[in-house]
Parts: sequence; C-alpha cells; structure tokens
Amino acid sequence: MHLRAVLLFFLASLGGTVPAHAGQWAMIEASDNKPDRSAHFAQYTNVNSRFDPSLSGLPVPGKPAKKRSSLPPDPFENSQVMQVEVVEVFESAAKPSYSKYTFLVECTRARMRIEETDSYFRSGHGEVTAGTDWFGAPAGSWLDRVKLIACDRPAIVEAANRGASAKSFEPLMELGLLYVGEFALPSQLVAMTWSTFWTDAVEPPYAKLTAAQEAALRQDIDRRLKGLQNMIAGFIGTAEASLDDQTKEREFIASIRATFAKKRKQQRRIFLNMEGWTQAEIIVFWGRPAAVKTIGDVEAFEYYATVDNRETFIEQQFSTDSKGVVNHIAEVEREVGKLHFCAMRLFLQPGGSKPGLRLVDYDIRGENCKRSTLGELVR
Repeated sequence: MHLRAVLLFFLASLGGTVPAHAGQWAMIEASDNKPDRSAHFAQYTNVNSRFDPSLSGLPVPGKPAKKRSSLPPDPFENSQVMQVEVVEVFESAAKPSYSKYTFLVECTRARMRIEETDSYFRSGHGEVTAGTDWFGAPAGSWLDRVKLIACDRPAIVEAANRGASAKSFEPLMELGLLYVGEFALPSQLVAMTWSTFWTDAVEPPYAKLTAAQEAALRQDIDRRLKGLQNMIAGFIGTAEASLDDQTKEREFIASIRATFAKKRKQQRRIFLNMEGWTQAEIIVFWGRPAAVKTIGDVEAFEYYATVDNRETFIEQQFSTDSKGVVNHIAEVEREVGKLHFCAMRLFLQPGGSKPGLRLVDYDIRGENCKRSTLGELVR
C-alpha cells in the first residue's frame, strides 16, 4: 500500500482511541451480499480489563443486594468492564473502508455499549462517532460473540490452546470464531480481507493526495498524537481522582461508624445510617439548630426543648377529732404529669469526598430522649 494510504489508515486509527496492539484476530461475522459485503473481526487475545467507578454499588439482576450497613460501596465492587476491539471492513465504495468499534462489556449485568467508533473513508476522511448507551447483546449475533470474548475468557483461552496444540482452528470455530491471524492495525485487516475473502472483486481506489496534502496529513498526525497523549493523561487523572475520592469517602465513613458503634443501643437506632450526613441533610431532617458553637474545625449544632405536661391540682384534706367532727381543713397541692427534657448536640467537621461539614459524632442528654419523643422535641 502507498505511503499516503498507510498514513491515512494510521491517522484514522488515532481517531480517539489507542491503535490496536498486535494480537490474534478472528472473524466473527461475514455477509455475502456482493457488492455490499462486510466482515467483522474481533481481537480475542488482548482483551483489557478496567473499572468504571460510576458502576460501583449498582444492583446486579438475579444477585441478592449486598448488606452495606452505612459504608459506601467498595470502589471496585461490581464495576469491572472488559474492553474488546472490533473492526468491520466494507466492500462498497460508498461506505467507509473500515470502522473500528471499541466495546465495553459489563459481564456481571450482561450488557455492553460501544464506547467509540472510528471510521475511515477512501476519500481520506476520518470520522469519530460518539458511543452508545448500555444494551443487551442479541443471542446468536456477532455482538453475542463479542460478549463471549469479553466474559468467557477461560473458554476462549482453552480453545486457543487446544487449537495451537492440534494445529487446528476447530476449537475456536466451535465458539463462532474463525482465526485469521495476528495484526496490529486495521489497515492490515482490510488488506487481508480483500486478498483472502474478496478475491472476486477489486478494492475501490483511495483518493490521491498532493504533496501539500501529505504534509498537512503528517502535521495532523502529530497533532492527534499529542491530543491522544493529553487525553490518556486526562483519563488517568480522572480515574485516579475518582478512585481517591471513593477510597477517602469509604475510610471517612468507616471511622465515623466506629465512633457511632460505641453509643448506647437506643441511640444507635435513632442515628442509624446518618454517618457522614452533610449539613444540608441534617437541616432538612432535624431542622435548623437552636444554636451553633465552633470548636476548632468542628461545629456543634445544638437542639433542645422542654415539654411540660405537669398539672397541679389542689385538694382539700380534712382532719377530724375523736368524735368524727371536722376540726381542720387544709389545701394540698398534687402534681400530675412529667417535665420532658432533651438536649442533642450534633458535631460536624469537613471530611470524606463531599464538600462542607459532615456529621461525625453526636451527644444526647435528657431524661426522656426516646425515639418516640425525640422527633417532637428537637425537630
């Protein structure tokens, strides 16, 4: 292939993702609608595993929910995704020479999404298409085989090993994969498709470039490489920051939980799952405090109230002599009911991954701080 075509293929492969590393590729689908044929190839050896923090703690269908108490989910809990590269080669000149799909597969939830699609046209135009939402792979489709490559790694590895030992493609073919070879760039898959599978047709020509266009192309490659490096650095920085936030939050809540665990059982029932509540959440639930005191970086929200249900009754008591004659009448006060009193202090300070003040400790005093009356007294 001419230099300009190689450069264009290389440029298109840098549309937004790292070029495919050399690995073993297999055909997973092929259409025979000449002259509009297409072929799908998947890299089944270099399947990358990574974690998406946004998926942490999401429920998994058919799997019982994990009891968490008050701790947030582990940053890696049920958030693993597998990355699979797929290249589709097109015969028609009206379509791209190829499209490269970057799939993310969630094996725990049996769904996938296209993270990005890079397409290269024979006119020299490259196009990057945004990804899709999560969807389930239709059974028996080439998408289902992508999910197989991502999620059933033991079966793939075992089939590859058996095939290598027996020098046969049969074990992989049983899984719906037709081995085609080891390739590093989509352009190599395009060349292989035409030379091996579409020998009855002629590949449409690529647009010719002038010297100025080739120079501009080289500059564009350099620009995209720099952009790619910055993008990767940004991804790494974002992932590290997200992981750091989740780890910080988990450790913060765990420390508060240890403090709350030392309280009396009755109080623990009142404050169940309030560890680390933000200032706004506290005010919504408990109302605005009667007073706020600051001690260093700790603020104490004070809530208190008295409910006096006491009533005083005056009773007359009669005294009689030995003959039963009343000789003295006295008035005696009798008190009925109780004085209900409760004082609560909530201690807040910065911490964890959320901004502002967070609930880290509490203190309740009073002779009637029961769950049934506490809300009436302090909310």
